[in-house]
Amino acid sequence: MRFFTPTEEVNFCGHATVATFSTLFKLGKEPAGLLKQQTKAGVLGVEIIDDGRVVMEQTKPVFGLSFQPEDVVGLFGLTTKDILATGMPIIDVSTGLSDIIVPLADESVLERLKPDFKAIKAFNKKSKTCAFHLFALTPHESDISARCRNFAPLLGINEESATGSAAGALAAYLYRYQGTRNRYVFEQGEALGKRSILSANVDADGDEINRVYVGGASDKPQRVPYRLTRLVS
Repeated sequence: MRFFTPTEEVNFCGHATVATFSTLFKLGKEPAGLLKQQTKAGVLGVEIIDDGRVVMEQTKPVFGLSFQPEDVVGLFGLTTKDILATGMPIIDVSTGLSDIIVPLADESVLERLKPDFKAIKAFNKKSKTCAFHLFALTPHESDISARCRNFAPLLGINEESATGSAAGALAAYLYRYQGTRNRYVFEQGEALGKRSILSANVDADGDEINRVYVGGASDKPQRVPYRLTRLVS
């Protein structure tokens, strides 16, 4: 498997993995069961459930650089209080792609973000990260663990409606900094009118995270007409 954004190739892409294996299943090319995919992030397991849902293994999470609220608030029209109120850190986490995870005080803050895509791109380039993944925890009685928004202008994607790799990174982050559970459900894409739901599971021994698994389902596959054109230099 190889994955490409509008501007470049990346090591791994979660939602494209779900779409690919879901399509193979729905077209009768692969049965339900355990499979593997070879990616630039390594050889990773994939399971197709009988109902067509796809669960993918991601690489062991790597926690990288930490950042202060003052470093990022200007990128999204935030205040330091919007972040500090959570009591959780801003940190770069990777389960295949490097996302800066940013906690927000509540869902209203998530909804009123004003991203400066040029500044975000420059920040990711300077910090050698791929994207920002901002989230707000939902009330305990909700079936959704957190609502999220993902921004990756450095990779040619201003905002994305589903980000499987970031869902894995966020699950690892919440396991480390909350530690109350290892199964999560994340909602993303509402700001774009393209709501997605991703599940995530953390396999861990105490504080040691071994693997992260992310799952989802795709729509019915559709054939899209295309036309080949000659590239002109």
